[in-house]
Amino acid sequence: MLDLLMAARTDFVQRGTPRPTRLTKDQWKGIRTPLMIMLGGRSRLVPSIPASKMVRDVSPQAELHMLPDASHAMLVDEPQAVIDRVREFVARHDR
Repeated sequence: MLDLLMAARTDFVQRGTPRPTRLTKDQWKGIRTPLMIMLGGRSRLVPSIPASKMVRDVSPQAELHMLPDASHAMLVDEPQAVIDRVREFVARHDR
């Protein structure tokens, strides 16, 4: 699995894919669409406690879900939980 992740990272860099930019607090607060954020409780890339506090601070309207047993690769760790939460979110907000 680690080999696959490393190969994906190498491909990502070689393609010149731009790194995502961080949103400012004003940009976060300017989001007017329904917003769901999912965090993996075991993520080493995005520590869940500080991240959840930041989300609550800059985007209190966001729906925040924590998957305590998932790492940053939550689709690998808990695919059904991710699918279920996304389906529920879309069903509530689909117009």
